[in-house]
Amino acid sequence: MISKPISSIMRNGIVLLCFLCAFAFSLRAQQILSPDKKIKVAFAIANGGASFKVWYKNNLVLEESSLGIIRDDEDFYIGLRIINSSPATIVNDSYHTKNAKKSSVHYQASRKVFHLQNRHGKIMDIIFQVSNDGLGFRYFFPDHSAADKFIQSEATAYNLNKNARAWLQPMSVAKSGWQQCNPAYEEGYVQEVPVGTPSKVGWVYPALFRSNDVWMLFSEASLDSTYCGTRLINDSASSIYKVGFPDPREVFTGQGLLPHSKLPWSTPWRRATRS
Repeated sequence: MISKPISSIMRNGIVLLCFLCAFAFSLRAQQILSPDKKIKVAFAIANGGASFKVWYKNNLVLEESSLGIIRDDEDFYIGLRIINSSPATIVNDSYHTKNAKKSSVHYQASRKVFHLQNRHGKIMDIIFQVSNDGLGFRYFFPDHSAADKFIQSEATAYNLNKNARAWLQPMSVAKSGWQQCNPAYEEGYVQEVPVGTPSKVGWVYPALFRSNDVWMLFSEASLDSTYCGTRLINDSASSIYKVGFPDPREVFTGQGLLPHSKLPWSTPWRRATRS
């Protein structure tokens, strides 16, 4: 009797485990399709945490990526459960621009809202809109409050394929440079670097990645005075890029750092556009 090498058994076991994890995710996931059905987003809650995946033409371009918000008064990252979700609806919008390649733009997307509840019974919605060009999502707190609520951090992350490549501009270190003027958003881009390439304090938007031969541009939109501009942060040799808040030294003199607002409150859109 000839036994298989231990390395072969371990490899087969890892493959089986990955398959079972993917199968379990598919069982608990709810899907949103772009109008042309080429982009698929799967949203799921598992062990109290929210996450999503993205496919383009059946190619997985964004692996299981975390979602969530941590406020000063409530945790919307762990201990979540889904109450219900809205039916998928089609959003149609048209607008005009003066300085773009097209003056008239028609936007169409599939919209789906997931209503979540944390361990204390507080509600947070996650709103997805998936168009033929990409996807956007944002968080919404529907309750009402007389006092401001503060967001301490976002759990939002983008989990890229480990073989993906990136075109990124590193964030400059605060209070560095001539007359301590940084961040000035004028650093040089790194081109076609492996995901996981380290940066001292993160990467600015827009951030371009190529995953499974699909180009994706990450950014944010609908940023208002209640929220801070964010960046992407990754650990060395990690393909996961998290949404990060500014360095405390980057605030205007005498003003705060963290996002804050009375409720109800919508956060900016997180966007991934197919290039």
